[in-house]
Amino acid sequence: MTSDTLPSERLRMSFVARYGTALLATGAALLAGRVLGPLIGDYLPYIVVFPVIALSAWYCGLGPSAVATVLALVGLKYWFMSPFHTLGVVTVRQALGMLAFLVASGAIVALGEVRLRENRVLRQAQGDLEDRVQQRTIELDHANQGLRDLTARLMQLQDDERRRIARELHDSVGQMLAALSIEFDECGGRGRPAQAGCCDDRRQQHSGRGNKQGSPDNFLSTASSAPG
Repeated sequence: MTSDTLPSERLRMSFVARYGTALLATGAALLAGRVLGPLIGDYLPYIVVFPVIALSAWYCGLGPSAVATVLALVGLKYWFMSPFHTLGVVTVRQALGMLAFLVASGAIVALGEVRLRENRVLRQAQGDLEDRVQQRTIELDHANQGLRDLTARLMQLQDDERRRIARELHDSVGQMLAALSIEFDECGGRGRPAQAGCCDDRRQQHSGRGNKQGSPDNFLSTASSAPG
């Protein structure tokens, strides 16, 4: 219930503040013209009232500035136009002056309303832009978080792959070294008897050849076969 009443209270206070500001500013301008008019001149009230209407149009809105214009016109007729302290008996000159004042005030109010609408459009566009920027910022944060997660995952996969390759290399190299060690041991154990056997065979071959060449039968057979 409090959340329903607070916006209406804010709207009512804003409404009262806008109209109150315009009326107070117009009254202060008329009072200043009333006090300083005899010292400076009869045109001072117009000089003071126009800026008040412009400020009301620019900052308070269309309604407050229209009310300020009507109040200023009534105050000018009542205090600064003869016959004084009455709203009747308007001459042609006074009517033309009041009409010119209304036209000038209307132009000021129209310009102020255009400015307010442009500002309203700009604020709306700024709000939409801020919303889009905030949304894109959130999306960018999500994308960056996803990229960081993907980078961390890739680094983890690379580390796992390095460890796997290192284990495979370690196992394969260890197996190869073990196989080579076994083969070297076998070759070392079998090499010495084989070399000894080869030496014995070579000795036997050389001794056989010597026996054959030194025997009498070989000598006789060699002599008989020689030409006479």
